[in-house]
Amino acid sequence: FVERLRRILQIAIPNAKSATSFNLLALTLLLFARTSTTMRISNVLSQAVRSLVERDRKSFIRYVFNFALLGIPGESASFVGSLIVYGSAIINALIKFCSDRLAVDMTSKLVNYAQDRYLQGLNAYRILNLRTQHQLKDVDQRITQDISQWSETSVRLYSNLTKPTEIGRAHV
Repeated sequence: FVERLRRILQIAIPNAKSATSFNLLALTLLLFARTSTTMRISNVLSQAVRSLVERDRKSFIRYVFNFALLGIPGESASFVGSLIVYGSAIINALIKFCSDRLAVDMTSKLVNYAQDRYLQGLNAYRILNLRTQHQLKDVDQRITQDISQWSETSVRLYSNLTKPTEIGRAHV
């Protein structure tokens, strides 16, 4: 399994200087940036909860107000809060864009490879013969759809597995 996966990834991401590699790096950096903004918001919330548990009303009101400022972009909010709100929206949009772009890049490379293999020798005729014997329809379309689904799923899996976490962090 691992050897097959490695071979597929070599086809999908041919080298470190390819556009696909750049998209993968950009996606990784964006995932780290999103985690950073999430941690900032989490810090404000944990401070509010801590002050609530300690029954410190002044601190609680201050932290709730700070949290509210994070959610209100504009002139009345703090500059950092506005950056976090706008930054989070931009980062999430860029993550979606990079994920989709990476999936399309991988799909196109894998489909081109499969088509080259399909058209090599008598493979196309063998598949055509299988289609008539076993009543398989649209074999080439099925291959393309499977490759597309695999690419999208692998990018989603990568995004979910590479979400950085802060190890050893004390919560509330």
